[in-house]
Amino acid sequence: MTEHEDLLRHQLGNSEAKADGLERLLEKAVRHIQEIAVPLPPEGSRRAALAFVNRIADLLDGKDIDRSSGAAPDEDALKGRRVIVLEDEVYPGMALRVILLDAGADQVRLCNGIAACRAVVAGDFGPDVIVLDLDVGGKDVRPLARELADQGVPFVFHTGFADQDLLSTQFPNHRVLKKPAPADVLVEAVVEAIESAQTG
Repeated sequence: MTEHEDLLRHQLGNSEAKADGLERLLEKAVRHIQEIAVPLPPEGSRRAALAFVNRIADLLDGKDIDRSSGAAPDEDALKGRRVIVLEDEVYPGMALRVILLDAGADQVRLCNGIAACRAVVAGDFGPDVIVLDLDVGGKDVRPLARELADQGVPFVFHTGFADQDLLSTQFPNHRVLKKPAPADVLVEAVVEAIESAQTG
């Protein structure tokens, strides 16, 4: 075996070890989410957490989980944009943050409560768009959504709320996405919200 072949074999071994470690880490994350998802009180939050863990489990099993058009979000779709995500559950919030950053967002601020979101909006962060869960800590986000609409701050709903048609009727100019939305659908809705506010 040549020195080059030996080096390649060593690098392959390292890569396989890292992959095994990542798989074990994901398996632990799956178990942890399953443990905390069961007692979650809001039905939408529980569904979102379980859907997230099922998605990871499918990845570990090597299953095809394509639930969208199959197109990856444009890496520059949100270039330079600042986004607020109002989500009180850790794992769905982290997943949204990764998706938005991968789409080029400059900053993504996670807020786990309505008061925190209001404070960030009123501060100097200057969000270009906000992703809103409907039920945050057992509180209805619609009063905040009406405030944002009045202020001209673009937003999209990302929710497990059962009556999504009602929500669409109440906020006809804002997209309502079902949790957990595919990455490309989420990014597309966020971009549309920004562009609509700029042209409106």
